[in-house]
Amino acid sequence: MTATEKQAFRENFFRKAGPNLRAALTMIDTIPGAAFYVKDAEGRFVAANRRNLDVCGIATEEEIIGLTSADIFPAPLAREYIDLDRRVRESGEPAMNVTDSPTGDYSTDRLVKSVSPVWAEKECIGTMCVFHQTPAQEAVPAWHGRLRTITAWIASHCGEKITVPELARRVGTTPKGLESAFRIVLGTSVSGFVSAQRLSRARRLLETTDKTIADIAAECGYCDHSHFIKAFRARWGRPPGDYRATVRRSCGTS
Repeated sequence: MTATEKQAFRENFFRKAGPNLRAALTMIDTIPGAAFYVKDAEGRFVAANRRNLDVCGIATEEEIIGLTSADIFPAPLAREYIDLDRRVRESGEPAMNVTDSPTGDYSTDRLVKSVSPVWAEKECIGTMCVFHQTPAQEAVPAWHGRLRTITAWIASHCGEKITVPELARRVGTTPKGLESAFRIVLGTSVSGFVSAQRLSRARRLLETTDKTIADIAAECGYCDHSHFIKAFRARWGRPPGDYRATVRRSCGTS
């Protein structure tokens, strides 16, 4: 879609949904840490707030409009999101406080999400999801399946040097076997998962501490400061300094 087509697509959806949807999204966006998205009946994104864009690693809302979960996430994650939206649309009933859904940023946070149908008269024209992520009380979410032990270890040691052969030895398999399992279960490589844990940890430290960017880079396993900035920008759409400033403005802090 062109920018003009995206705007028309979005406005047409909100016109059908009525003013209450816009009002609800405005209210949700005032809640610190809350993320939302709206999708149409074909699963295409109509709207997403800043927090959700950060989780998706997308810089602007315009970029996500018209895309589907399959365009953004690896297949194992996308299937979960698409199936949940479909069940809500078909049943016409909300799915409240779902906790067994994977996080879009591969973090080991606990994800709690609620998905509701969006109605226009008596027709379900899409879904609205509100979610938040918090540090998990358990070692790692259940959706990691048979990789829970090793992904929990990675999450707690992501600031250290980690190699695939070392990880394979820990779980009694070969490097090739471990890589295969990660791609089947999580839809990413081992190194991709390690990088995701490091960058998710860096994001949380930027949000919750006053540590310098150099200190955060070192704590998250990056020896090269410039490499960290490049990796962070590639994953979250902005360099770490800009990300921290944006988060603090949205929370009313300085």
